[in-house]
Amino acid sequence: MLQVVIAAIASLFVSCGNSIVESEVSEVGEMYMHFDGKVALGMIPKPFVSVEVGVEVDSLSDFSSRRRFKALPDSSESRFHVKVDHLQPGKSYYCRGYIYVYPLYTRYGATHSFSTELLTADNGHVYVDLGLPSNLYWATCNVGANSPEEFGSYYAWGETTAWGEETQGTALNRGFGSPSIKTTFDWGNYKFCAGSFTSLTKYNTQAKFGTVDGLCELDLADDAASVNWGGAWRMPTEADWNELREHCRWRWRTYHGVGGYEVIGENGNSIFLPAAGCRSGDEICCVGAGGDYWSSTLSKDYPYSAVDVRFYSSGVYVDRRSFGRSNGRSVRAVYPIAQEKDAAGASQNEN
Repeated sequence: MLQVVIAAIASLFVSCGNSIVESEVSEVGEMYMHFDGKVALGMIPKPFVSVEVGVEVDSLSDFSSRRRFKALPDSSESRFHVKVDHLQPGKSYYCRGYIYVYPLYTRYGATHSFSTELLTADNGHVYVDLGLPSNLYWATCNVGANSPEEFGSYYAWGETTAWGEETQGTALNRGFGSPSIKTTFDWGNYKFCAGSFTSLTKYNTQAKFGTVDGLCELDLADDAASVNWGGAWRMPTEADWNELREHCRWRWRTYHGVGGYEVIGENGNSIFLPAAGCRSGDEICCVGAGGDYWSSTLSKDYPYSAVDVRFYSSGVYVDRRSFGRSNGRSVRAVYPIAQEKDAAGASQNEN
């Protein structure tokens, strides 16, 4: 008897044309798309079935490796909206709306094709527009990494050669003695001191910690992002990190097997900050559980420290009294696109 009822419902559903009647890709970005659809749900006998609507997305036209993104319809107009994120930039996709009527069947709307926008690169390194008020763009991976989930290199604050990268020929003279290869992160081999945190030789605001020069932001010659990536790349300031915290949504997640924060801008674009931990002495700690990223800003009150951003799954913190400039932390580069645009405009005006 139940099978007869289900068959009758299915026949009624088909005869009344209950399907996705219209759909469109309403917006496409570098790593996301918005999909809008409208379904005819009026004749579905609710006591007997449940309904799911959404969009299927695939890079293949036959949808053989499709991903489904479901949405809740607006019961008054039977409209729905789905945002699909974590797409690959500069890639072509196919999508189609669907309605799944349980336990009867699935019906599809028309197939649409779209291509995500290309991310922009400088010197081979890719940046993302997160829709920030400053127009500052953020790199998609750490300095020393080739993909978002890779940890990359660890740098003491103001040093531009990472741990494990030095040779005898490239070893730094760290203010005293002879150049030596860095094997640990401590004051005994930090570039801007003479062996201790009370003998700072650069970037200092207080006499009790060494030579006072009043410098509170890294020179580009001491900026790991600028030196290693070139172009307009640089390390973010304390203000840049605060803007990222205030204008983006931070969501702890696992990306390609690596824990960290997905940072989502108001325009839908996002970056991933892996929990790469930090280095102190010859040890590394908190890998997978926490991240520690340098800013280019000195801690004026504690000049043996610099402002860093530390995070765990429980929260994100801007720390002005870190464990010390000599420790090894991650570097995420930024790209001041507004300055580049202003410079281009000035150049055109001159011509």
